[in-house]
Amino acid sequence: MGKEDVPQLFEHVHNQLASLGVAQQLAELERLLSTSILMHIDELLLELARVHGIRSWWEVRRVLTRDPELPKEFTALIDASAPPDHRLSA
Repeated sequence: MGKEDVPQLFEHVHNQLASLGVAQQLAELERLLSTSILMHIDELLLELARVHGIRSWWEVRRVLTRDPELPKEFTALIDASAPPDHRLSA
């Protein structure tokens, strides 16, 4: 199993648990796993940047501390298919 298999694994687990009526617990599990995985990726990126020099480390650190933003095109795509009370845009 590689990193490209993770989304399919999440989808499979989500479908199985949703059929059992535990969607709330699944959402919390996905949130915890995603947070943990992203923290590890950030650490690895900083480690690699440090190998390339202090300037690279500083720039990567600066980028990683910014709040993530979804591309406007992604938000528009999701909003187009979401009910009004579930849209990402304000």
